[in-house]
Amino acid sequence: METTKAAIGTAVPIILLLAVAAIAYISFNESDNSDKIVAKVNGIPITKEQFAKHEALLKANCEDAGKPAPIKEEVVIALAKEMLLVVEANERGIIVSEQEIDQEVERDRQKFEGASPEEQQKLREYYEKRDIDLDKYWLSSDHRTICKDRLAIRKLFADRLSQAQTEEERGKVLREAKEELKEDLYRQATIRYCQ
Repeated sequence: METTKAAIGTAVPIILLLAVAAIAYISFNESDNSDKIVAKVNGIPITKEQFAKHEALLKANCEDAGKPAPIKEEVVIALAKEMLLVVEANERGIIVSEQEIDQEVERDRQKFEGASPEEQQKLREYYEKRDIDLDKYWLSSDHRTICKDRLAIRKLFADRLSQAQTEEERGKVLREAKEELKEDLYRQATIRYCQ
């Protein structure tokens, strides 16, 4: 039982780091260069690059879970839901400071360093397949943007999170609150496929 808990305890940080990659860099430019745009969510483009990053992450997660790879529509929907949370945080005026981002980057690095050698290798391989140097990634603008978006999303649910007593409860509350709001925002969203 202890071995199972330890294995789960070390796998969770790596899974969280992979989930971080799911919220790939989101640019909010309104250009209509449709050959580079897969879809638009409420007018905000999902670029081929964003789609490819999110698709790779979802495929890796599905492979690990023994599930079939996602189809294009599933990738767009998953990415759209994450984008909608970030947009909602921005619209509510949620601000994330550079100091908060620095602290989150350091927490990510510590989670990685605290993971088992097998899990660390798995994450390195994930990034190497995408030609990303993991050692440089921690300080990259992409990672900082991901951390900023993650923190903004957490701040959306600060009231609910403050009532949780343990880290496990906080995780559960955050997952449930995110899913609830994602579904609400998604039902109201307009998604137009460009290709």
